[in-house]
Amino acid sequence: MTKTAKALLALLRGAVTGAHDPVDLTGVDLSALFEFAKLHDVAPIVCDELSRLGALGESEAAQKFQKQQKLALFRHLQRDRAIAQTRQALASAHIPFVLLKGAVLMGLYPEPWMRTCTDVDVLVPEDAYASAAAALKAAGFSPYATTPHDATFRSPEQYPVELHFQLVEDDRLTGASDVLTRVWDYTDPADAVSPADAADDPPATGERPATGERPATGEHPATYERRMRDEFFYLYHLAHMAKHFQSGGGCGIRSLVDLWLLRHTVPFDADKRDELVRASGIVAFARAAEALSDKWFSGIDAPNLSEFEDYVLGGGLYGTLRRAAMVRKSKNGNPIRYYAGRLFLPYRTMRDAYPILQTHPALLPACWVARWGKLLTPAGRRRAAREIQVTQTMDPAERARIESLMKQLELW
Repeated sequence: MTKTAKALLALLRGAVTGAHDPVDLTGVDLSALFEFAKLHDVAPIVCDELSRLGALGESEAAQKFQKQQKLALFRHLQRDRAIAQTRQALASAHIPFVLLKGAVLMGLYPEPWMRTCTDVDVLVPEDAYASAAAALKAAGFSPYATTPHDATFRSPEQYPVELHFQLVEDDRLTGASDVLTRVWDYTDPADAVSPADAADDPPATGERPATGERPATGEHPATYERRMRDEFFYLYHLAHMAKHFQSGGGCGIRSLVDLWLLRHTVPFDADKRDELVRASGIVAFARAAEALSDKWFSGIDAPNLSEFEDYVLGGGLYGTLRRAAMVRKSKNGNPIRYYAGRLFLPYRTMRDAYPILQTHPALLPACWVARWGKLLTPAGRRRAAREIQVTQTMDPAERARIESLMKQLELW
């Protein structure tokens, strides 16, 4: 591990856990530290700890750190406002919804602005998706982009809000995907459970709330907001990490911070968490990630993690195009099989990109042709050219290391 990486992890540990141990910044270039922190989207947190230590100074790099922190504070105010507006719009339309990812995790940090995110993710039942989109539009949200899985809106203050009707976008983690499809079976009213008392697991009917169901007289509209139970949210976080790790080539330091907070700042039922993790088939990955988070932020030594650690540190927040291409090439092995696999994506993957296949699977060849057409656009050609360049210049030793790590973590 480089001196820059060691310094960054020590600064994060102090800021997030409160264990303000001495941090050796001797020989650490502040510009390199900033670029590394920005790569993993933790620069605002690092800035806060550097300021506390009186080690920020007035260099150009210090100004970049401060700019990122100010931006994080501003974006947090925007995010808070967007969350409130989203809650009001969906509750007023009597639509059940669940806030996802950073909108929940930020409550575990010492200061919520420390948990940066680029948008607010919210889940609604599939049969309420169109109504939810209409409710957001009526509340002043403007449509921005649409995919087969979600739609992105801009709040009245222009903060991105992604509306989802499913947690599963592909079949990269089949076991986890099967469990995550049952999300509504693992939610409770948000006013009955919070991150701090999620492990209390209040009794639930297990029934999915019906679209259009109105609260009883005198009941607060917030009843429409649901929250994932602790064990399901924990699995969802791990599955999200594993998905990016095995496909994009990284899951980021920030995800390990999130994981540490989920394991050390809220009470939980370990058996319930373990049951869902095992059902999802990501036990090896989960145990490695848990051990690495404890190594970094609790100072607990963990053997046999060096390859996993280096892979996380080198991959950035969610991997890179180069890493993603390397992972795919390593997994497929034979060049002909690799390129054939990229041209003829499997049905389950194509089905998610082209929803018409759910009812007309015979149209798979036509959807392949439609996808190939996208490769002929200027942007598509550039992406394809970069991927081919990466796969043709890939170091065999690096490929072997990736293959070994993925098999060790039981992701392949």
